[in-house]
Amino acid sequence: TATKEALRTRDTHPEDFPNLNFHHNRGSFLTHKNPISASASPPIVRYWHLYTQNPTLVNEHYIQPIQSAYRATFRSFFVADSLSIHGHVSDASKPLILIGLNAHIYSHATNGVKGLSDKARENPLIAITEGYYGVGFGPLQYHAISNPQPPSEQRPSANGARPIMLRTDDACTVEAQMVRSLDGRVIGEDIGKEVVCACDKYNLFLVVDEAMTSIRCGASFSYQLPQYHAYGSPDLVLFGKAVKRTVWRLNGVVFNVQKLGIGRDDQRKRVISDWQNRFADMASVSDLLIFWGTILLAGKEDWPLRAREVGQVLRDMQAGDGLASTGTGGLHSLIYMPWQDATRFSWPVMGANAGDYVRWLPVLDEIMTSPDRLREKVLAGGVYRIGGGFWHGARVGG
Repeated sequence: TATKEALRTRDTHPEDFPNLNFHHNRGSFLTHKNPISASASPPIVRYWHLYTQNPTLVNEHYIQPIQSAYRATFRSFFVADSLSIHGHVSDASKPLILIGLNAHIYSHATNGVKGLSDKARENPLIAITEGYYGVGFGPLQYHAISNPQPPSEQRPSANGARPIMLRTDDACTVEAQMVRSLDGRVIGEDIGKEVVCACDKYNLFLVVDEAMTSIRCGASFSYQLPQYHAYGSPDLVLFGKAVKRTVWRLNGVVFNVQKLGIGRDDQRKRVISDWQNRFADMASVSDLLIFWGTILLAGKEDWPLRAREVGQVLRDMQAGDGLASTGTGGLHSLIYMPWQDATRFSWPVMGANAGDYVRWLPVLDEIMTSPDRLREKVLAGGVYRIGGGFWHGARVGG
């Protein structure tokens, strides 16, 4: 069994030990480090200490500088501005919420650009790409259920064999994922280009769900990867798991500047604060400090790059077990394995169920980038491979 010293080390420095639990509350966190101390940020550490001593004092006198610093850090890392909500990403997909946000943003346009038509606002319909989580869960599910057509004829998605756009009088918003929730299929470069260009041509509001793909897929947001970013950006991004909170992300490069002429910092801040004050409060002080520290740490350690390295290590481990790479989906450290392959994999990994697939959501701590250190630490923790399987505790058979 592991020694008491080893247990203490794992307890006090969990980031130095690989964790083969690749479930992690369905990817809700990306590191075992404490984001407050690991960020090595004097302001965060100081505010946290003050908050633990006197939360009322911090809420009354320091909330605004904390919010401002968090938003500046967020914008620096994600090249974006954020709006906080408090719920699941699928809840943020409610058509009336998206339409209301669209109207609010366009009301601040300085170049005369108009938002959605009156018809679209009166009857907001969302086209959803096939395999998207929101088709079967959350408020979008109810629209599919209320469809008067027989189930065999219902088509609550915008694509068949190849993604296509619905007629422009059918939908005013297109909602998509860069990696499909259903099976980990990655959207192709040509399809990504077609979707962005079609939405721009027909004035459709393009929303991308990055709940699973932000940071984990090799960029702050996966649509920022070179194969996609060259063709433009979505109007809105929904995400949150990477910073433990769902937020709306307003594109500060294409959407605000090119479409609306909102370029100055004070203009962007007004758009955000006006909506935030009307719709939902920002996160609590403790949450904001954790988010702030997490984003600083992600930038300091370059988690997008590390996500690529971790993904390659784990995919090489799969190949070493003789598992065909053609059956594995996902992108970088977001990995989808057919459940048959997952049961054959000889490491004691626990993933998250995704129907016919098992989804791997590893943390992005440095230990996960080295197969040798990973193997060494696993064995030191009392897990031994024997005849293709594993035993925990004492080694069997000498």
